[in-house]
Amino acid sequence: MAAAKQTMFDKFQPWVLTTYGDSAKTKTITRKKAQRIAALLQSNEKELGTEPAGSEGAKFRLWVKSKGLQLAPPNSGDVKTGEDDKLDKLDKLDNLDKFTAPETSDETALYLPTGTDKSLDGKVHFVFKKVAVVERFFDIIYSVHVESSGETQLRGRAGKHCGQKRTYRAIADQYAFIPREAISRFLLYCTECQRKQPPNQGIPAKKPKLTTDQQLTVEVQSLKPLPSSPVYFDPKK
Repeated sequence: MAAAKQTMFDKFQPWVLTTYGDSAKTKTITRKKAQRIAALLQSNEKELGTEPAGSEGAKFRLWVKSKGLQLAPPNSGDVKTGEDDKLDKLDKLDNLDKFTAPETSDETALYLPTGTDKSLDGKVHFVFKKVAVVERFFDIIYSVHVESSGETQLRGRAGKHCGQKRTYRAIADQYAFIPREAISRFLLYCTECQRKQPPNQGIPAKKPKLTTDQQLTVEVQSLKPLPSSPVYFDPKK
């Protein structure tokens, strides 16, 4: 199992870093960008922190403010866990560690407000999702798609090696800024899913290659006019 995971990682991670890395200029958040956001949030609103004073820095500060990103939600019970909203707060806290992928020591945790909810006492509060950094896409998807046990219910269904839509739905319930394309690519590299896939499924049949003479023959035949039907004289008319 460890060898299969390493093989999947070696295929998936280079593609992720190329597609969504710091030089890709996408809307995803890398570890470097997360640290930049954290430094901005820790600084005073009147201070620039480490941000440059130019227009690029102003656009970045405006983007962070418009998203409402935070270093920590006001209440840990507000974090989405992918479970049913009918669970009480204690159940959500117990399930948070079970559903989220383990963090590394240098991880910068960011949270994105995604909506509102009512608590048992009727008070309205924000609901947050954890921001998925690009470098951890593999661990996040692997924890949901491969390591989900039979008892783990993702929207009422077992999530282990489920399809692209259900895997994305389960991950999007817990994390923000993780593209559907990344999950689709992960499933292409999942050894178990590919092993179960019927041979040649979804692969169009290859057209036979023609030689130069054969291609010329086909082109000449396509240019020939269609034979016209003969015209007969009818004396009765």
